[in-house]
Amino acid sequence: MTGFSADWLSLREPADTAARPPALIDWIAPSLPRDRSVHVLDLATGTGSNLRYIAPRLGGLQQWVLADHDSALLRAMPERLSTWAVSNGAEVSAAGALLTVQGEGFGCRVDRLQVDLARDLDAVEFSRFDLVTTAALLDLVSDVWLEDLVRRCVAEGCSVLFALSYDGRIECTPADPLDARIRDLVNAHQRTEKGFGPALGPDAATRTIRLLERLGYEVLAEQSDWRIDAAQPQLQSELISGWASAAAAMATSDRALIDAWRERRLAWVRDGQSRLVVGHVDVVGRLR
Repeated sequence: MTGFSADWLSLREPADTAARPPALIDWIAPSLPRDRSVHVLDLATGTGSNLRYIAPRLGGLQQWVLADHDSALLRAMPERLSTWAVSNGAEVSAAGALLTVQGEGFGCRVDRLQVDLARDLDAVEFSRFDLVTTAALLDLVSDVWLEDLVRRCVAEGCSVLFALSYDGRIECTPADPLDARIRDLVNAHQRTEKGFGPALGPDAATRTIRLLERLGYEVLAEQSDWRIDAAQPQLQSELISGWASAAAAMATSDRALIDAWRERRLAWVRDGQSRLVVGHVDVVGRLR
C-alpha cells in the first residue's frame, strides 16, 4: 500500500476536520449500543485522526482498535493523541500498550493493531465490533477489496462510517488553462494500483453507496469537501506538487507543461491568491 508520513497526516487533519459533516454521526448513533461500550474498528488509522474526530461527537463509553500496516504511524499515535488531548480538554493515560482517553462526555480504551489490510483482512475479528470506520482509504482500494470489506461488515452486523473518499472534483482559483487537463490526469492516476488492486479512485464513494444499499444497509452520504484558502499555504503547496507528480506519471511527454503549471500555481500560493476545493464524500450505513 502507498505510504503516508505522519507529517502529511498532521498537515491534512485540520482540513479533514473542517470538511466532515457532523450530522452523519448523529444519524448513525442510534444503531449503536448505548447500554455498554461501543466497539469501534478504525481501518488504515494512520495516527488516529478518526478517533479524534468521532469519539467526542459520539460520546459515552467506547473501545477502539486502531489498525494500520505502518508500525511507525502506530508508534506515533500516542504522542499525537496526547497533543490533541491537551488542546481539547481531554486526558490520555497509558497502561502498557493500552491507552485510555477521557474527555467531557466520553471515555475510550484504545488498542493498536498492526496488520496488512491489503493482504490479511482475515486477521481482523469483525465480530468484535459495532462500528467500522475508515477515512481517506476507499479511493485507494479495489472493487474486489471493497466488496470483501462490506460483506464482512454485513456478516457481523456492523454499522459503517467511511469518510473522506476523493470523488474526482478539483477546483482551483485563480483558474489556469491547464487545470482541467491536470485534474483528468490526476483522476487517471488515482485509478492505478495502490496496493489493493486497481483502485476505485474517484468512483469509490458511488460504488460504496451502491454496494451498501445492495447488501442491506440504509445509507446516508454527504459531501465533505476540502476548502483550502490562503491560511493553509503548506497544504496547498503539497497538494499542487503531488498533483503535478501524478499528472506527469500519466503523461510523461507533457512534463514541461505540467511543471510550468505547477510553478504558476505555487506562485499564486506564495502571493496569497490561491484557493483550492477538493471534492470528498462521507458515507455512513446502518443495517435495515
